[in-house]
Amino acid sequence: MKSHISHLLQPALILLSVLLLTGCSKDEPTPPVKSVSRTVLVYMIADNDLGLRSLDSKDIAEMKEGMRSITGLSGDYRLIVYHAPYQSNPILKEISPDGSEKILASYTDSEAENSVSVSRMNSVISTVKEMSPTESYGLVLWSHGTGWLEDGKRMPGNDSGATTLSYGSQNGYTMTMPELARGLSGNYFDFIYFDCCLMATVEVAYELRHNAGEIVASATELPLEGMPYDKNVPCFFDQQQGMKQAAKNTYDYYLSDAASFNSCTISVINTDGLTELASATRAILATGAVPSDSYVPVPFFRKSVVPAGAYDMAHYIRALSAPQALADAWEKAFASTVTTAYATPTSYYLDMTNHNGLGTNIVTATGLISQSWGYMNLQWYKDVVSYHPILAN
Repeated sequence: MKSHISHLLQPALILLSVLLLTGCSKDEPTPPVKSVSRTVLVYMIADNDLGLRSLDSKDIAEMKEGMRSITGLSGDYRLIVYHAPYQSNPILKEISPDGSEKILASYTDSEAENSVSVSRMNSVISTVKEMSPTESYGLVLWSHGTGWLEDGKRMPGNDSGATTLSYGSQNGYTMTMPELARGLSGNYFDFIYFDCCLMATVEVAYELRHNAGEIVASATELPLEGMPYDKNVPCFFDQQQGMKQAAKNTYDYYLSDAASFNSCTISVINTDGLTELASATRAILATGAVPSDSYVPVPFFRKSVVPAGAYDMAHYIRALSAPQALADAWEKAFASTVTTAYATPTSYYLDMTNHNGLGTNIVTATGLISQSWGYMNLQWYKDVVSYHPILAN
């Protein structure tokens, strides 16, 4: 967002704000304030089994390699990592173009605030924007994910209600999608890349539609290696084809012998298309259409991981036998929303022949599949799915 503070006063106020930040250690030096072409924040929650396996350290090493490999980009750029390591307090650090690290701030976790709290996420993003004022930002969310499904504990002070999860994992605590939207509230990123499982669902994208221009995510589980940062870091700063190339790099990595498991789905979602997709989907569901009794949806998850929640959206909508005009409008909206979709032949042994790039929950003749797990708290349910006549009661 553009600042309305005068050019002369802005640097002093930025510096003062950084000094007064709550939650940061006073022992750290004042972080440098530098205006650049694009700043990318990696929000890395590794105080869990991922950090125990040192997967965060591996990815940070790849980020350094990626920064060193950048050539031919005009303008300045910064890669800043909020790193919550296993059983240690988080730090905010910058990875420089030469691959070196510089600590910018440190944080102390408490019962009321840690990396999956709305307040901590708000604070970190504000800090990064104050340190690096620019009109272009990118965000990578690194941790565990279960799409819109809530299956963990909420931090005190996050949304009230049942104690449940969707993104992140720290000491058993997680963030629901509405909480993640609150954590990002008031901020806009050119892209959000989810380096975690099951986040390419229409429910997730719609919840965050005001926070990003593009969302890159996997509709299925993602193997432990996550994305290849050494290949993708240069894409973060390419403002033309960056996210499409990053998605292809991730897909290509999982086709290669370097991957421990040849399993990957990855999509690029244009959030500008989501309003039309919501309208087109609502129009079809409002007719009361449901799949035939013989319909078998395309699952994007293994039941051993989560019991329900994500099926291929296009495969489901096309099974509803909607009026042709409504079906045509939906196809147009879907094509403008899912601009890139890759899939290996199988994903954790699930057949991906009918993968179309976006997951969803579905309505059948017996009602809404998985209406629990926090589904009715989502904007997609409120704005779209709730219009299905079968759910009126």
